[in-house]
Amino acid sequence: MIRTGHYKRIGLWLMGALAFSLPFELTTAVASLGPLTITNVELLLGVTLLAGLLSWLTEERRPLPRYWAWLGLFCLLAGVAILFAPDYRANAAKATLRLYSGVLLALTTNQLVHSRRDGQWLGAALLTGGTIAILPGMVESIANRPLVLLTPFRDFSTVVGQFIRLTGTFDYANQAAMFIEATIGFWILYLAYARWHLKTRIRDPRYWFLLTLFGLGLLLYLEASFLTLSRTSWVTIGLVSLIMSFLAGRKSPYLAQLWLGVATAVVILFLINTALFDVFRLRLQSEADDNWYNLQMTVPERLEMNAGETAIVTIRLTNNGLLTWRSDLVRPINLGAYWLNANTKQAIGQPRWSFPQPIAPGDTITLTIPVHALDQSGDYFLQWDVVQEEVLWFSEKNGQTHLTEVTITAPTSSATAVAELPTEPPPSYPLPIPGRRVLWATAFELWAQRPLFGI
Repeated sequence: MIRTGHYKRIGLWLMGALAFSLPFELTTAVASLGPLTITNVELLLGVTLLAGLLSWLTEERRPLPRYWAWLGLFCLLAGVAILFAPDYRANAAKATLRLYSGVLLALTTNQLVHSRRDGQWLGAALLTGGTIAILPGMVESIANRPLVLLTPFRDFSTVVGQFIRLTGTFDYANQAAMFIEATIGFWILYLAYARWHLKTRIRDPRYWFLLTLFGLGLLLYLEASFLTLSRTSWVTIGLVSLIMSFLAGRKSPYLAQLWLGVATAVVILFLINTALFDVFRLRLQSEADDNWYNLQMTVPERLEMNAGETAIVTIRLTNNGLLTWRSDLVRPINLGAYWLNANTKQAIGQPRWSFPQPIAPGDTITLTIPVHALDQSGDYFLQWDVVQEEVLWFSEKNGQTHLTEVTITAPTSSATAVAELPTEPPPSYPLPIPGRRVLWATAFELWAQRPLFGI
């Protein structure tokens, strides 16, 4: 016979483990169920839901929340919407299953979490996991170097221009920002807890230690939010802090002061980060990063070269974007080019030339560079561009192309045939990514077309 509360205790420990592990979802699945792949977090979620179900079946049942009927109706409509999805129905089903798992987790929380102490346990698990997740992300962002130890949790770090955004163990920087926004309130509650106890135990060093610990944790979270470079995150935390300070003003002066302190800290950190880091200035100056990569380039119209020879070519460049071009970075910005076959448009090689000094926005530089001709005669193009290594070619953002026609002739002393050169697909240059105004307008138009079941 299972004692009453046994499953509840097991489920609460599992829920704490789940809260801790939320930022640590592995990219490699641990199991599969038909077309669905199951990650480590989803497996732990399933075990937690099972413990909650066993507690509900065999132990004292907590009354369902008053909104359970509305939750059921919402889940029913979400399931029906799958049938009306015109495309990507499999993706719609997966998203709906995730929605169902979230609803079940909310009901399981209602069954397993009974006291303030239970809530404190879950909050501590969330903040501990979140802190461990963002600390290496802060190191990565400040050093602007990707950390290999984070590769089990994500495919790549999130970048904007030449800057790494704080990503940590999350898939994308905006996910890290949302996690910080969702859990930062726990730091406030723990600070209020320590401060309230100090009111009567002013000489107790334990509560002074806790107050310092929680305060430093809160500042760490706020700075991590800034390093994600999510402007919405900074504004959201600041505005919500002001609103919470106003709402808590009469009933809890401690909480009101703490929330007001968070809003003040957001303003101070904003000023400090903007003064110290160029990337914050760039993020404030532009809605998207397309205009970071604008340039003006003057190249020769035509060149005639012998196979294998080196010619000196003059290129004139003006930096019309917002980035400073530097060739001494971890991901350097260089002058680059594609050799293109004039007939097949296949790309053959990508030469590079470093900039001799940083090129600031508005600066113009004239480069005299050596260009080594291909070893096979024929008609070619040199398609010039500026490239940030391992990030992008500037043309992908500004849509510009700069071509030089090149005719390569075989040397008169050459008597043997030259082997075919290896080729690769030609470079593609999509249009610049639209800004958020365009995206939101498009989203509204799509919603107007299918308001009930979506696209």
